[in-house]
Amino acid sequence: MKIRTLFGIDSDVEISSLTMDSRSAGPGAAFFCVTGATSDGHDYAPDALRNGAACIVHSRPLPQMPTDAVLVRVPDVQTALNQAAHTFYGKPSEHMTVFGVTGTNGKTTVATLLSELRSHWHPTGYIGTIANQYNHALSNQPHTTPDAIRLHRMLRKMRDDNLTGVAMEVSSHGLAQNRVDSVVFDVAIMTNLTHEHLAYHHTMEAYLEAKGLLFRLLKPDGVAILNRDDPSCDPLAARTRARVVTYGIDSDADYRARDLDLAGDGTRFWLDHAGQSFEVRTNLVAAFNISNLLSVIAALHETGIPLSSLLPRVQSLGQVDGRIERVERGQPFRVIVDYAHTPDGFEKIMAYAQVIRGTGRVIAVFGAAGRRDTTKRPLLGRIADRFCDRILLTEEDNRDEDPAAIADQIRSGIRNASTQFVPDRATAIRQALAEATPGDVVLILAKGSETFLDREGRSDPYEGDVAVAKTALSSMGFHVLGDMEPG
Repeated sequence: MKIRTLFGIDSDVEISSLTMDSRSAGPGAAFFCVTGATSDGHDYAPDALRNGAACIVHSRPLPQMPTDAVLVRVPDVQTALNQAAHTFYGKPSEHMTVFGVTGTNGKTTVATLLSELRSHWHPTGYIGTIANQYNHALSNQPHTTPDAIRLHRMLRKMRDDNLTGVAMEVSSHGLAQNRVDSVVFDVAIMTNLTHEHLAYHHTMEAYLEAKGLLFRLLKPDGVAILNRDDPSCDPLAARTRARVVTYGIDSDADYRARDLDLAGDGTRFWLDHAGQSFEVRTNLVAAFNISNLLSVIAALHETGIPLSSLLPRVQSLGQVDGRIERVERGQPFRVIVDYAHTPDGFEKIMAYAQVIRGTGRVIAVFGAAGRRDTTKRPLLGRIADRFCDRILLTEEDNRDEDPAAIADQIRSGIRNASTQFVPDRATAIRQALAEATPGDVVLILAKGSETFLDREGRSDPYEGDVAVAKTALSSMGFHVLGDMEPG
């Protein structure tokens, strides 16, 4: 692609790739001097040229550049990168139905279920925390919301493979860092806004403002799907020019679930919409998951799929990996692995455990991430103390913090529950399962489907909570021919 197509300058220089990494800035590359949290791309412009970069995109003076260097000065490098990636990869989001999903909790569940359901009618991809996925293939990625180059490259690949849509998790970090500014969104979904990421955003107001950016990016004829049960609903409705559609359980909404029956291994409820009521059965469990499901139903119905076709498909949906995932080996107690790591997430999963435990105990295994919001640590302890009988505190991506010190901060919120610190996560899981008795519910929280542990500046391989639990249960003498479907 000619450089004039990307930047409107009078030059015939050919651009064959885009990069923010000077090490990959080979011949034909446009190198973007993006300023990050710990480094400034302007400092690496000479390296990019030495490696053969065709041009340098910058926003401040670059001294001592070769006279024949092709320099493109712009007001903001990130904005230029967004637009260049959109154009370079053929503006793929303009030719697909793009669903953006944001919120503190539930993004992965909503985006995954949306992709799975919509694919019954239209091939649909997924981009998010778990990976990017389509046509039954998975590809891991380092961030919930990829950088602009990776994102538009993924979208182009999906479009080339005849996908007509994509469900994409959009994090507050990705929004605040303008990674998705050039994506054309048809639908934006908000799950909820609760205490999280304050180490980055500092205030809930700034956190809300970051989330609101997604709704400003919606097409004028797009749809904003908002949670009427969440305080973010009205502020976000005021931030968009798109049509607003609401969903909820506790509040009147365009799509409302009522009379939830949550006691079994699935859920039955009534869906009220446009003056009609529909009975819905699903393998999904817990009230917060029904809220997630409502947003998916609303998004798909509002983009053309009839409820008469959609609702029967809902019944066969399974749980998302690492999200209320049951581990079943024939043991006489329940074991649930969940990604919950926020105060709101804890409250919801632990309240669900209270519903299903009967006369048994609730035993929880969890920690808190290092170098993240420290104010939530005692809150996690306080919530666990309300719902749990036994708490095993352990590591959870402590990074360069002492996991014992993190556990002490969590413990400051615990007053009544029996509590113990077990440094190694796998050991803590095995101990919790060994302590469980018939009727108990064991919650293994915060890592979900992740198979790594961040320790002291490195990412160590980790079997994963589900694998550890399965192995432990088998060693305890519990065996089945195959795992039960989650839910």
